[in-house]
Amino acid sequence: MTLIDYVPIQDAKPAAWSVYVPLFTQEEGRSDLTIDLTLVESEPGLFEIELNGLRVL
Repeated sequence: MTLIDYVPIQDAKPAAWSVYVPLFTQEEGRSDLTIDLTLVESEPGLFEIELNGLRVL
């Protein structure tokens, strides 16, 4: 089961993806917080990460 949600950003040059990653805590497991990221492929196999925000589910 994959919890990370990602979609390619249409017509992005260079290639980019919108990514949502749920957070977890050691004490309580899955949190109600999710990180909103953009991944941009700056070189083949090398990505820049942009932090867009923190969301509450």
